[in-house]
Amino acid sequence: MTGLANGLPTTCTLTARASNPNGGFLTPYVTSKPSASTPAFTPGVARTITGSVVVPADSTEATVKKVEAGKYTCTLTTISTANDIAQTSLNVEVPAAPIELVPATIIGTNASYDSITVFFNGQPEGVRSFNLLCLPKGTETPAFNNQADGSVVVPAGSSEATVKDLEAGVYTCTVTVISTDSQIAQQSTDVTVPRRPVAVAAPEITAVDATSDSVTVRFSGAKADVANHNLACASVEAVAAFSASPFNNLAPGSVVVPADATEATVTGLAPGTYNCTLTSISTDDLISQSSTEAVVKPAPPTPASITGSEATYDAATIFLASAGEGVKENRVSCTTKAGPPSATVTVEPSVGSVEIKDLAAGDYNCTVTTVGVNGLTSASSTTLTISPRPEPPAAPSIIGAAATPEGEITVYFTGPAKGASGFSLDCSPEEAADKDPLAVKLSASAGNGTLTGATPGPYNCSVTTLGAVSGGGSASVRVTVPEAEPEAALTPAGKKANPVKDGAKAAAAPAAEAPASGAAATSAALAAATTALAAVLLLVV
Repeated sequence: MTGLANGLPTTCTLTARASNPNGGFLTPYVTSKPSASTPAFTPGVARTITGSVVVPADSTEATVKKVEAGKYTCTLTTISTANDIAQTSLNVEVPAAPIELVPATIIGTNASYDSITVFFNGQPEGVRSFNLLCLPKGTETPAFNNQADGSVVVPAGSSEATVKDLEAGVYTCTVTVISTDSQIAQQSTDVTVPRRPVAVAAPEITAVDATSDSVTVRFSGAKADVANHNLACASVEAVAAFSASPFNNLAPGSVVVPADATEATVTGLAPGTYNCTLTSISTDDLISQSSTEAVVKPAPPTPASITGSEATYDAATIFLASAGEGVKENRVSCTTKAGPPSATVTVEPSVGSVEIKDLAAGDYNCTVTTVGVNGLTSASSTTLTISPRPEPPAAPSIIGAAATPEGEITVYFTGPAKGASGFSLDCSPEEAADKDPLAVKLSASAGNGTLTGATPGPYNCSVTTLGAVSGGGSASVRVTVPEAEPEAALTPAGKKANPVKDGAKAAAAPAAEAPASGAAATSAALAAATTALAAVLLLVV
């Protein structure tokens, strides 16, 4: 029923009409008398009546299924053979189905000196709250008491709860799940609250003795509540890492002695300066510490072994074998017979190669000085030669260039007489900044180079001679890529004529046979260039 005014009292009546099972109305049809009027009601949220059922005339009960929990008004309507109706109603409350409650799953615990935190997973629906109750182990756990000492209530959706103000001991902690319909489910676990530990005073170091490979520390201090003492010695280079982990009785360079000991010795130490820390460990695993510095006398260092060397035009590389024990650093320098030594490069003993830069051409004596941790040194040396850097090759000579509407740019050139290991051809658009430059590498024997992908317009092209060490001179030419010509008539050979393209290719290309060499080659190239330039005058700007 629609069209009701929200907020206005409304009375409804029902009039029934018999229907034709085959469709349409019966002819003639009979309309029943109006039903008794319903009590006045105020329309609110629209509701659809879905709970209805029809039963035979001799039935004594009727059941409407699939009804949600809530309060309902059920109306029984009796329809006579004359289509008269009679109704009676009653109010019925459908109870909610009980929640299938499961205990929370305890997934972990954490105990401090006066509190316990229990971590759990609870079902997400139908839960009103969680209660955590922690009682001394052996105490009878009530079914549920959210007001007892040692208990706390947390809302639904929580995953942990903490009980505070506990003394040391073993507790049985119970997590109770309370459903919205007041059901409960429980799970328990035992948790130990540790005793607050007792610390001991730091030991007093009275003497330190060092040999070539050991340190002995003598001390005095409290004996009560002490489990043992630990002496650990770390080199000064490792003090930062040692400080980050101040106690490790299993680390190299450490030793553990009983609670009543008055000295401790660490052996197997390499020469060097050490920070030695004496740690007293209480019966509650608390620690107190005192530190001192000790120097283990070193042995003379083993000189670094030079395994090889390499020389370039201005630098030398010296290869070193791994240094022996007791080495602080290696210092490498190279000296010519006539000049001052190079700058000294200092490296750690683990470095396997050292490069000396900015060396002039000449014969060098390179020395590796090994410095021990005690300041003693030893040396080894090798000789090498720095060759003069070759002069960069001369620039090539450009003898011509051509461009086609298809985007090909060809530059013809002759290279220098010596020193060329190859050439590079680069063409950059002169006007349009959004055009990409073109480039290609050419062999040392090349006399021309071709780039594709150019678009119409002027290009600045350069040919650079490449040397064995560095680049040499370069020469430039300006080339204009022409626009494509309109469609032309077919030539006698059946091809479309393109005067610009065909003329350029025919006239600009050098002769098929390369000149021999020297002056004859140059003269021939210049003659070919003159002819080519005349033929491609429209292409080279």
